[in-house]
Amino acid sequence: MKIPFVVAALFYWHLMPPSLADTITITSGEYAPFTTQSDPDGGLVNRIVKEAFARSGVTVKLAWRPWARVIVEARSGKAQAASYFALDTERDKDFIPVGPVVIDISSMFYRAGEEKPVWKNYSELRGNRIGITRGYTYPPDFNTLAENDVLEVETADTDELNLRKLLAKRIDLFPSNDLITYKLLNEKFSEDERLMIAKTDQVYIAIETYLLISKKAPNAQELAEKFTKGLDSMRKDGTHAAYVAELMSTN
Repeated sequence: MKIPFVVAALFYWHLMPPSLADTITITSGEYAPFTTQSDPDGGLVNRIVKEAFARSGVTVKLAWRPWARVIVEARSGKAQAASYFALDTERDKDFIPVGPVVIDISSMFYRAGEEKPVWKNYSELRGNRIGITRGYTYPPDFNTLAENDVLEVETADTDELNLRKLLAKRIDLFPSNDLITYKLLNEKFSEDERLMIAKTDQVYIAIETYLLISKKAPNAQELAEKFTKGLDSMRKDGTHAAYVAELMSTN
């Protein structure tokens, strides 16, 4: 007896290993604690991404790459998505951004005991030596003021170097991501040194960040819908907030 084609196809599909039927590859780079190979879950962002997809029966395989390759492989369709990025009109023509997954909050760090910086626009920070980190993106109006020498800006190769320059009074202010800075302070600095650094209550910048689904993925729109559904349910039942709070509690 011949098995009808459709029945046979469904039969063999159910025999496929889960890794072939239900697994997608997402490229990601090192940006601890948000994305990192040192965490079994891949960092806060990738932990959220994995859980959101898992709620629709999709397993995520992370492919760690340098950040430039993260986008290249997802754009080509070699990977189904890239984790994680702020919105970019030109780049995102090749992707379906879904999220936001998290909002990256950065504050202005300064020496404890000194006057807390307050500003309505960045030009009011004039007179301070401001440390920035090579390769990072800063707000366009901040960059313009720096390029026109309205703001005195010094570049260091790493966030750790900028924090040490702050302690040594070689710079006065350091705009930096809150979670990343606290992680560094806890891991690389003594308790006495940590007590010497404070941060503003005022937010320096808040950036919504997204998972980018490759439009080359055969089921791109379906993946976007599944992720959005899972992320929404995580927000509603408190899982998303719990993941963020868990990370912050270690700082």
